[in-house]
Amino acid sequence: YTDSRGYCYLYIDAAMPSDEGAYEAVAENKHGSAHYTVHLYVADPPMFLEPLKDQRVRTHDTLHLECKVDGIPYPEVRFYKDWRLLTDSHRTRIRHVEPDVWHLTINGVIEKDTGLYTCTAKNIAGATLTSANVSIDDNLLNIPRPDLERPAIAFTKKRFDEDYDILERISHGPISSVYRVIERRTAKEYVAKIVHNPTYFDWLRREMDVLSKIYDSNVPRLHDAYESDKMLALVLDNVSGVDLLEHMLERKTYTERETALIIRNLVEILRNLHSRNIVHLDIKPDNIYIDDYYDPVNVRLLGFSNAKHLKGSSNFYSDYGSSEYVAPEIVTRSPVSLLTDMWNVGILSYLLLGGSTPFAGTNDFETNRMTTEQALNHPWLKYASQHVDTTPLSSDRLHAAYSRQLYDREHRRILTRPLQTISDLHHTRYDHDAYTSDRDRIQDDKHIRAGRKRTSRGIYECGS
Repeated sequence: YTDSRGYCYLYIDAAMPSDEGAYEAVAENKHGSAHYTVHLYVADPPMFLEPLKDQRVRTHDTLHLECKVDGIPYPEVRFYKDWRLLTDSHRTRIRHVEPDVWHLTINGVIEKDTGLYTCTAKNIAGATLTSANVSIDDNLLNIPRPDLERPAIAFTKKRFDEDYDILERISHGPISSVYRVIERRTAKEYVAKIVHNPTYFDWLRREMDVLSKIYDSNVPRLHDAYESDKMLALVLDNVSGVDLLEHMLERKTYTERETALIIRNLVEILRNLHSRNIVHLDIKPDNIYIDDYYDPVNVRLLGFSNAKHLKGSSNFYSDYGSSEYVAPEIVTRSPVSLLTDMWNVGILSYLLLGGSTPFAGTNDFETNRMTTEQALNHPWLKYASQHVDTTPLSSDRLHAAYSRQLYDREHRRILTRPLQTISDLHHTRYDHDAYTSDRDRIQDDKHIRAGRKRTSRGIYECGS
């Protein structure tokens, strides 16, 4: 339309890509005509086709973040660290690879490069962003580094709430509760394991004693310990990822090579522990966490409530264990050793390759267990990265094992009386109708899916 001042207007409501093109305005009178052509382009807000992914990098290595973004017109892209704009420097390089890939590279990373990295994209139609957490680690290779060990952490009488704020409770058990907390001084998130019952104070002290002797990036690091008349608290790394069975079930299918890599990584962690005469005593799927972003997969070992530091020639005993994974010496109340952990490694290998644990039946079998060195020299683990992937392994048979794991999280039992055989232990676990009915109920896919969480919820044992 034309207004009273002679201005001509053309309005297009809800413009679509089909409206793009050349538009010509023509003015005519008895003396002639005039023409003017304009080009119309429909803008599309930016969208990240592939977001940034969390990274964990060893000190002095290269950090590489990558994302894909599209938009019309092509958006302006910027990178930030902790919301400070990043530009090219002697260590930092930002590169655009046509048509839509952006790379951020930082050479020779150091501890201060840890933080939140964000990529923003903006055009006339809108703006969007993607972020990733980056952590820098001195010990990503699982090699013991005595020169980098921190002084042993001791309990402090300082008030816990002076240094940390509780964000949420992650899990609760008969002995302890686990919380997600934030450190006031640094604003970093950690996990706090807190015991309020003085009866179990010595239990947490033993766990702290073990954790303070471990310097391994694949074990949650102990940061602080607090003590008062009413509570004990341990502050540890907040672990990302999912537990072992959740990881496998999400994959739908997996290969023998992937299984061998996971077991090899686990045995390498145990080798480090055993070199310090530390035995874990509770190796099971929900104490093993997998971070999906790493290749080969990054394995983290948790659940040190039962762990022991074996000293000298004294005999050590354990009264606790998980029925499907517990070693015979624990069942028969015989002395435990570093080889006790290798029983659990064998059970896990059997579970991942066969879809069920081998001792759910009623028969006992003699075993000849390997040391960590013997296991790492076995061809299946030694050449895990060279395995040729053939027929994928289905995760379908893991559903039953995962359902039992979910049930155990809600109805944890502490074994308090000596049992003579694995058969006795099996019957103790399954000999009543209520357990069976609940177990069958939870095997339903809906309950299994509802039990999965991709956060750190439930990753630390609460009184197992």
